[in-house]
Amino acid sequence: MRMEYDRMCQQAYELSRKLSQAQSAKGELQRELADARAQLAAAAEELSEHRELQMTHDKLCQDVYRMRMMLQQAQRELQQVAGRAAAAEAALQQQAAEYEARLTQLQAWYGKQAVVAGRLRKGRQPADGSVGFTNTNRFWVGQELLFDFLKHWVGREAQLQQQPGFLGLQVTPVPGVSDDGGVDVLVASLWESIPQYEAWRNSSGAIGSHLPSGTYQYVPKKGEGFPEDFIPFRDYDQAVNAKY
Repeated sequence: MRMEYDRMCQQAYELSRKLSQAQSAKGELQRELADARAQLAAAAEELSEHRELQMTHDKLCQDVYRMRMMLQQAQRELQQVAGRAAAAEAALQQQAAEYEARLTQLQAWYGKQAVVAGRLRKGRQPADGSVGFTNTNRFWVGQELLFDFLKHWVGREAQLQQQPGFLGLQVTPVPGVSDDGGVDVLVASLWESIPQYEAWRNSSGAIGSHLPSGTYQYVPKKGEGFPEDFIPFRDYDQAVNAKY
């Protein structure tokens, strides 16, 4: 019996020792499990940060791509604008050259017409050398219309040479250009009498004689005479009627 008891005690001791070892191993495994869980949480957090960085990177790539597309579009538009500006500059230079050529032509033509008109007027002055009536009109003419405006008066003066009572025509541009890009021009027609002027004014030649579209006139001041027909007024400071 004694030997059986000792053997059982020995077995109990061994079991107790193994249980202690198992409990120690369990604690170690629990610690390792806790460390693994902590590492897993850290890895998950790092993965989340990595995903956020990836999303930020993708968004930045998309923004860079859009900016490149916008830059290319802006460059194409800039090239188009530069092309249009170059074309506009060339057109303006061409227009300026044409204007200079027309102005030179007008100066030569007007000088020739003035000589002819001077010859035709000889011998048609009133007996006493006086002028019975001067009709004065004041016009506003855009610079681009000045050539056609002066050309019209050259042609009208040539027609008036055959009109009874007509003595002469004076066209005087006022020096300088107004703020709105126009030129004021004084036009005075000289006649032997008001009835002779009115006879021409009511003739088919006068009715069919029109200044370039875009020309404006000022209301005649007292003593200047009759306004031009079919031309809009630039001001209404005075009553629009004949003022002798």
